Amino acid sequence: MKYLCNTILILSLFISSVSARKLSDLEKSRVNRIISHLRATTHSVLSNKRVRISIHSINNPKYFFESNFTVGRFLFGINKYRIGVNPIVFDHNITDEALNGVLAHELVHTEDYYQGTTLRTIIPIGFKVLNSKSRRKYERQTDLKLVKKGHGLSMKSYRLWQYKLLDKEDIAVKKAEYLGPKEFDFLEEVRFLYPDLIDKWIKNPPKNFEGFKTDLNKYINS
Repeated sequence: MKYLCNTILILSLFISSVSARKLSDLEKSRVNRIISHLRATTHSVLSNKRVRISIHSINNPKYFFESNFTVGRFLFGINKYRIGVNPIVFDHNITDEALNGVLAHELVHTEDYYQGTTLRTIIPIGFKVLNSKSRRKYERQTDLKLVKKGHGLSMKSYRLWQYKLLDKEDIAVKKAEYLGPKEFDFLEEVRFLYPDLIDKWIKNPPKNFEGFKTDLNKYINS
């Protein structure tokens, strides 16, 4: 019986992997078009022709997007990177503005991989994302870099689109680990009035919206 159950489990996983939906050529083209525009504008550090970024499908229901480096980058410094996209996002009619925001976020991670080294950057980032506290700081730093690049409101659009697909517990986790819509609205004003404060927060991001407001008041009154 145990052997039969294991066999059924293996077959079901195999069937699932075979039948899992992949990104269509049109969907890949849509992603590549936005990435090309970002590389030519706000993420120009990645515009080097030697930097190659490929798109692949991910089928983990817990993740919609991800940014990875390749084994060649990790071991030999070859500038090849990967952006993973879950096809489900297109089934739920993600807008171009939301797609622009989240891809800009993932490309900030790619910038980190590209500009750093394996020992001093890539491995430490790996440890950061394994720890909830350091992952929260790293992801909020990434969102703040987006604000500085001018993609805060498009990332806000992505969050609003994303929240509709999550339950309350998952939304609470996202709000703790990443910036939320209210924070993006607040930071959009701050980046024009006090750009130095955005740079300060990138180094040490507040944990919540109240922390941002407290820091702003101290900055104004100092």
